[in-house]
Amino acid sequence: MGVHSGKFAIVNGKSTMRGWTITHRSTNQPSVASNTRGGTFRLPGIRDWTGQVRLYGGMPAAMPNDVFTFTGFTAPDNDIGANPMTGEIYSGSCMVEQVVIRWNWASADPVNHEISFGANGALTLSDASQATDATAPQMAVLCGLHPTFIDVTGGSAAAQIPNVTDITLTIKAAVKPFVNSTTNNDTFRKAGPIDFTLAVRVQDNLRVMAIDDVCEFILPIDGSRQFDIKWARVEEFSGLEVNRETGDIIAQTINASMAGYDFQNSALGSITLPDSTVWWPIAG
Repeated sequence: MGVHSGKFAIVNGKSTMRGWTITHRSTNQPSVASNTRGGTFRLPGIRDWTGQVRLYGGMPAAMPNDVFTFTGFTAPDNDIGANPMTGEIYSGSCMVEQVVIRWNWASADPVNHEISFGANGALTLSDASQATDATAPQMAVLCGLHPTFIDVTGGSAAAQIPNVTDITLTIKAAVKPFVNSTTNNDTFRKAGPIDFTLAVRVQDNLRVMAIDDVCEFILPIDGSRQFDIKWARVEEFSGLEVNRETGDIIAQTINASMAGYDFQNSALGSITLPDSTVWWPIAG
């Protein structure tokens, strides 16, 4: 039978993987004509597939515009764990469109991230072997980790952002899908420009930065590694509510977006990943 638990899920080479999902579709074209007797007919359309992989750890397993071969193992045919296991695998070349990294001090969740991708060719299904994840778990305790910032516009020195409950960093690329006479109705993708947004939720009625300020953000994922974001422009303070009736803790969210050039100091910014790789800027 094809009924299995998801507990055996594996994605090729991805450490501390929590789960994965894909959607496979065909955009059929409906047709009605003088000889269809009032009915709608459909022919095969453009095929595409998209998916997500959820992982623990703050160092992304892939970044926007990266192309990799997705190999999603579902479950062993015999429902018995082994190394390797043999079972149904969905696979195909794909391009990363977005990566979301999340921190949450309020719930003490481990730092985690999600990779979203789209097809760069056909999706295949096969019965094959897959090795288990033998890597060391990629998790770290958030307690003791403090996000910091430097307000370039305000001229402030590096300082902690106080009273942070959670952070969401979303890095994305405007990936360009295409279909033409040589793609056999399958969707392919090419790399596009990058952008990011940053949402920092704080339990505070004060502001440590101002609207339109350009800031560098340093976001640790463990005791020795961090994202270094140069720069983000503060666009919005949202969700500030002062509720006398409930006495809820006053909080607000700092929303900022990529500001890749500091016009005040005539300097190009950068995005440095936790493994010290300068991911942006790229050549060309």
